[in-house]
This record gives sequence, C-alpha cells and structure tokens, in this order.
Amino acid sequence: MMTRMKDLTAKTQRRKGNKRGVASLRLCGYLLLLAMSVMTGQESYRSTYRVTIEKPAQPAQRAGETSTWRFRVMDAQGTLRTEILREIPFDIAAPAPAVFEDGTVALIHSFDNVVEFFGPDGGLARRVPLSPVPNPEYERVIRHAVHDATLALLISEPSAANCRLVVLNATGDVVRERLLEGIQATGIVIAPDGILVAAGVRSGIRANDEALWLVNGAQDRRLEGGFSTGQFSADGGTFLGRTKMSVMEVDVAKGQRRWEYRVRQGQLVVDAVLAPSGTTILTAESPTLENREWIYRRPVMRIMSAEGVVVNERVVPSVGFRKAKLKPGAGSTEVVCDGVKY
Repeated sequence: MMTRMKDLTAKTQRRKGNKRGVASLRLCGYLLLLAMSVMTGQESYRSTYRVTIEKPAQPAQRAGETSTWRFRVMDAQGTLRTEILREIPFDIAAPAPAVFEDGTVALIHSFDNVVEFFGPDGGLARRVPLSPVPNPEYERVIRHAVHDATLALLISEPSAANCRLVVLNATGDVVRERLLEGIQATGIVIAPDGILVAAGVRSGIRANDEALWLVNGAQDRRLEGGFSTGQFSADGGTFLGRTKMSVMEVDVAKGQRRWEYRVRQGQLVVDAVLAPSGTTILTAESPTLENREWIYRRPVMRIMSAEGVVVNERVVPSVGFRKAKLKPGAGSTEVVCDGVKY
C-alpha cells in the first residue's frame, strides 16, 4: 500500500512538473491568439459554411479561472446558423475548429487530446478521445484538415517515437488510423477525392529529416521532403508543398517528387500556389522586427516550368509588408501584400 502511494505521489509530481514545463508554451499560444483580430475563422471544403472564433471580452487572468469562447457558424450568405460556447481554462489554448459541409463542427483540443462534435443545431453530439490515456500529461501538436465529411488529424507528442494519423467522419467514427515515422507533425492536406491524405512529418533538425507521406489506406508512400502548407490540384494529380525554406511539386500517381526549389540564405518562402500560368512562388528577405511587427521586404514572384526551372521572375514593388499571398487568375497570378494588389 505504501509503495503504491509513493508511485501515485511520484506520478502526480511528474504530471505537475510536465504541466508547468509546457504551461509557458500554452500561455504564449493563448496570448498570441488573444492578440489577433477579434475574429478568425475556417471554411468548409466547399465554402458552404464558415466557423469563426470570437475571443473573450473578459479573458481569464489567473490559474483556476476560465473564459467563454464563442464559435459561430455562418452560411455562405453570412447568416448565423448556430453558436457554440465553451469555457476554456486560463492556461489552456482554445480548441481549433473545423466545419463540415452539413454544418457539423468539430472542436479539436490539443492538450486534452479530444475532439468534440457538435451537430448543425449546435448541440454536443459526441466527444471522441484520441488517446487511450484518460488524462494526457503533455500537450499534443495536432495538425488537421477537413473535407466534405472527413476530418484528418496528424498528432505528435513528446513521448511518442512516431506521429499518428487519424481519419474520422463527420459523426466521429474512426475511419483510418496509421503510425507515420517522424516525431513532429508539420502539415496535413486531404486530396479532392476525400481519401488520399498528404502528411508532413519531421524526425530531426536537418533538411533531409523531413518527409511527405501520401496515405490512402491501400498503398502508402513516403517521399523525402516535408511541408507545413500544401495543396492538391483540382484533379488530385499534383501536390504542392512548402516550408519556409523550400517548395516541392509531387506527381501523386507516380508517388515521385518532380522538383524542389530551395531559397538562398537570408530568404524565406512566403507563399506558393498551383496556377494556370505555372506553379508560382513568392519569396522575400527574412523579416525584421519594426515597431513590434515583423516586416518583410524585397518580395520576388517566380513562375516555374514543369521541370522546376524558373521561367519568369518579377520583383514586387512593395516597400514592406506584414502578410502577403498569391492569388492565381485565368491569365496571371496577382500578389496581394497587406491588401494591396501588385
């Protein structure tokens, strides 16, 4: 009995130590979210619905307090369809939302390692634990992607040697589950067919420690080169993935990388898109901190050939910007820096 009490005491102390060790990280994420605009959001795959996050008017200030977070579901016309309220503790990051084409909402809790499913009426329909451990001791890194009625989660945690890919349907049933070699989840995208999943993982700090997994449940492939943000072509035949340092294009049918573009030292990849005029990459110099904001300068747009050769290069006449994105069109691709088109 005494031995068991000592074991329980030691476990409790480890758990408290682990919580304190990650508390500052969770708090930083929490404060960063609070510092963002009042509302951020995520759209369903076909933009039928959009779920927005409204931060608390009175955020919690100390341990033991909670704040009310509002998750509001709008239709394509901007009409409020339902509202979900959740009480979030002071030192826990707010859950990440995902909305399906029928209006069902999933709230993904990274610390509790749980997904809550809310029906189109806003009522809690199901709570799905993603870990066999009732009270996980660590905060997980969970990347997620949503399709029509599919939610794909890529989970990594400090105590695991592999990432875990979990695919659920809109009712919370686990459709597929697979371990992927790699200790850090970096990105995830679902193909247009709703079956194939591209998952980015990292197993170390070197460039060749990154990997892209193409998983469909029948024939899974592993390619060298990871990604944090990616997209499939409309027909699902091409995948484009990017990190801050590189862009790669993949032939999905062959499971082979067509080419990879890496930036020079002192530069970063800002955006990359598949476009009718050719895959387009936007780079800029590494940002500098000015008036408490990171400012990027000297943006350059490059259009790539099918073989990965730069066929067109244009310096964007932006003095400096905080955010930028590429907007592909039928004839050409625009660069939008802080809302200004170039």
